[in-house]
Amino acid sequence: MATTTYSHAFLVGSFNEGIKPKQLRTDKRWKRIILSKDDYDDLCTMYYQSHIDAMTETNKRSWCQKHKRKIAGCMRMAKGIHFKSVSNKIKQWILESKGDKNKDRFLRNVRHYQYCIEKGKGKEVEFSTTGNGHYYFYPYKLKICNLHLYLFPLGIAMFAIEIDDTGSELKWFTYAHNLLRIWAWNGKERFSDSMRSELDKIMEPLSLLLPNNDMANLISDGNKLKMFQVVKVDSDKLFTDNTLYEISTSSPIGAVGSKGVFDPDPHYYNTIMKNNVVAAFNNWKGLSLVDSFTIIGKEFNEWTFINLYFGLIYMRSLFEKDFCFSRNNMYRLNKSNGNLLMEISLMEKYYFYETISHNFLPNLLYQSMSKGLGIKEEREQLANQIKDKEETNNNRILATVSVFAVFSIAYDSYSILKTWLHNNIHWYDRPFFNWMAMLKLNNSEEMPFLAIILTLIALAVSMYLVGRIYKRRKV
Repeated sequence: MATTTYSHAFLVGSFNEGIKPKQLRTDKRWKRIILSKDDYDDLCTMYYQSHIDAMTETNKRSWCQKHKRKIAGCMRMAKGIHFKSVSNKIKQWILESKGDKNKDRFLRNVRHYQYCIEKGKGKEVEFSTTGNGHYYFYPYKLKICNLHLYLFPLGIAMFAIEIDDTGSELKWFTYAHNLLRIWAWNGKERFSDSMRSELDKIMEPLSLLLPNNDMANLISDGNKLKMFQVVKVDSDKLFTDNTLYEISTSSPIGAVGSKGVFDPDPHYYNTIMKNNVVAAFNNWKGLSLVDSFTIIGKEFNEWTFINLYFGLIYMRSLFEKDFCFSRNNMYRLNKSNGNLLMEISLMEKYYFYETISHNFLPNLLYQSMSKGLGIKEEREQLANQIKDKEETNNNRILATVSVFAVFSIAYDSYSILKTWLHNNIHWYDRPFFNWMAMLKLNNSEEMPFLAIILTLIALAVSMYLVGRIYKRRKV
């Protein structure tokens, strides 16, 4: 029987609502993750400090530490109040409301909140489905350990459901993951009433943050959750490319080469196994796809993948993907975003760089995840947006200059003709030129008829030029 010796996964989605920190302050069940100064310094020895600042919070120099003496003096003046408890409350309030003052403004609202299920013990759920009026129970159990919320700049929020199903049989393992990934869309209808009830109860902290507490609105984009999973097996027969592909795509075990409905096309299979597999050592290998990142191996340090690489690298990659996709989607739907150039400039400064670590492995994983998610292609489409916006702005400038140029020519022409008429006024006595008498300026304050004619001509030419530019822009 093919089973896992270790299996841990995160189901990740883009939260459908913008979340503000004050919404989470009222719910004490959400624990805010803030790095200590020692942890922060340790991470900065492995990763670039700019990367750690872009993904975490730290209280290395909080406002309260900076003004510790002033707060202490105020508290001593307040009789009957316990100094330490009040000071801690003030410190917590300032950190939650103002963010890290040492960060740039763009990064101050980067937050990570964790909700521990059953006080950290997790909740076991028995996997069961329904169909054709029958209930089906499987020899598979999963433990939902924690819920996570990640708040990023520009109002982007993501959630992650942390599950553990160590010791699971692989054939039920992939089937369950397939349904769990579409659970927030329509997969819930395929679960039994008991499992649906358990999941709704566990997900209550997330649903309370949604309008009308409706879990159907949980995901903002797509019809399934992304998955980051780490799987350890104890057999060389399972440590193969075929098993890696089947786990990554939540396909039935043995699907590759089976000639069944889930058997992948050989060209597609060979392409992704050649281009999307990442490996640095002989004891593990990974596969990065647009909707999952999977590590499979025999003996390796799974703690690093779960506690460091997921939160610091995979979540960063998903945020970059979400930003690019949402801005490109707004462009395709003709929704204006006047701050796009500024947003891209800030993202280029704080997130869009290829190396994030002093060590090779985090950089290797980051580049592999970015490639699997197609971030490069999304960024190229953003660049096309910038080019189009710059072209539009240039066209507007040219149109404005053209309008002023036409008026300038009309005014200069009128001035030249007026001077010429004044110098040749005796021509008016001739019968053929009597019609021009109306053009003579009897008083400099009066508007001559010729000026009106030339102004109308200038307006017509200007409207024609602007119309041509607008038509070319739409094409």
